[in-house]
Amino acid sequence: MDGTTLFGLTVVIEDDPGHAVLIKRGVSRVVGEVVVSNSLSEGISAIRSKRPELIITDLNLPDTSGVGHVEKLLEAAPGTPVLVLTSSTSIQDAVRAMHLGASDYVIKSFDQNFQEMMLLTLERLKASQDLKAQKIKLEREMTALRIAIENGQDGMAVLSHDGEIQYLNTGLKRFIDLCQGSAGNIVNIFGAKVKGREKLQEALNGHLGQLAAGAVWSTEVSFKDEEDTAFDMSLSVLERSNTSKGSLVLWVRDITERKRRERFQKEILSTTTHDLRGPLGSISLCGEMLLELLKTPDKAQELSKRVLSSARGALNLIDEFLHARRLQEGTFVLQPTKNNVCALAESVVAEQRVVADARGIALEIKTSETHEGVVDGLAFSRAIQNLISNALKYTNKGGAVTVVVNVSNGATAVSVSDTGSGMEPAEVQRLFERFSRLAKHSHIQGSGLGLYLVKNIVSAHGGTVLVTSQPGKGSTFTLEFPASPPVNEKGQILCLDFA
Repeated sequence: MDGTTLFGLTVVIEDDPGHAVLIKRGVSRVVGEVVVSNSLSEGISAIRSKRPELIITDLNLPDTSGVGHVEKLLEAAPGTPVLVLTSSTSIQDAVRAMHLGASDYVIKSFDQNFQEMMLLTLERLKASQDLKAQKIKLEREMTALRIAIENGQDGMAVLSHDGEIQYLNTGLKRFIDLCQGSAGNIVNIFGAKVKGREKLQEALNGHLGQLAAGAVWSTEVSFKDEEDTAFDMSLSVLERSNTSKGSLVLWVRDITERKRRERFQKEILSTTTHDLRGPLGSISLCGEMLLELLKTPDKAQELSKRVLSSARGALNLIDEFLHARRLQEGTFVLQPTKNNVCALAESVVAEQRVVADARGIALEIKTSETHEGVVDGLAFSRAIQNLISNALKYTNKGGAVTVVVNVSNGATAVSVSDTGSGMEPAEVQRLFERFSRLAKHSHIQGSGLGLYLVKNIVSAHGGTVLVTSQPGKGSTFTLEFPASPPVNEKGQILCLDFA
């Protein structure tokens, strides 16, 4: 021992004064003040007045019979460890005392090893007490967490690697009832009431065994007959190892009120965008004309370039605001037609490659042999441009951004993957909110509308947006466009999905 105090004030109950001195000497290095009592009654009085951290008692006291006084000591000081001292001929008494609640025992053999034995026993007793305290604390925290999860509004389920529900809270039960689904396996929670039920089941089932530890997959669940009702759903891995396929956790959060509220938040998008676009357009045009006049590289030309670059950046932000306002007002009209979606994607990648090269990021595209999909060409290009622009913003120099376009049976899937910082599950759930920006990216310019527009463009086509992200590893956004978008008799889509 290095002199560390294991217990504070200690009450020693011993009727033999010589033994009491030896006991006090044996524990003095690792306990605080020692109070000696020579009888049970005196010891209980000391315990009640002093409130010790440790009680050391002889099993044979003048005012006791047998070992029953251990119970009296515990009644006087509930939870306080009791160390009993016994002779080598009464080990059975010590065992009975421990059955009554004593914490440990030491044989009273006052030889040269007695002090060492006392110290080792007190170390063991302290370790046991600490472990017990930690266990009690953990049990309390787990109980509090269990109550919070059970009574929370969010739905939560713990799943096996193959999707079997091992635990679900009240919130998820309510969600399953709303979906008209059934518990058991997680893919069965989507009933006939859920929009895009089959795709959700397929996507969820596919990610059950594929997510890496720390990764998260997120999507949105909406309903056929309730336009505003919607839930964010995320799936993440609790644990996974070489010897175990591990468990997963599914979270479901009601975002219905948020969607309703966003319908009426038009203060920024109502008039300011139109008012700003005219002056900025004039500034941009004048900047272009000045550059035509200033042929010689000098300070004036450099300033003109900065003016033009700033004006164009501001115009891009205004365009995002205008698109978002049209979405709110229901005047964002798409007209899906047959397009060479691979060529559209390649054109966007070619435009963004200048930015990628300047930032030292590898940008590549992979396309399928089938090229023709049914999309609104401008909106499709805008969605991919926003995803690539985001990926380039949040990927460090030396990283890579990969675009994959796949067309199968008329349906188009576009994924944009990066090797950037990635996101936590809670961050993924906020991505598609209007003006939403992650705190860790506050230093990077942006309106917070890019992914909001992407989500609405894809949703208007009747498609879905899937997100898989892992902190420190990067993110993948996948846009799925159906072969037959939900157009009206004019072949148009009036975008009313305020995601």
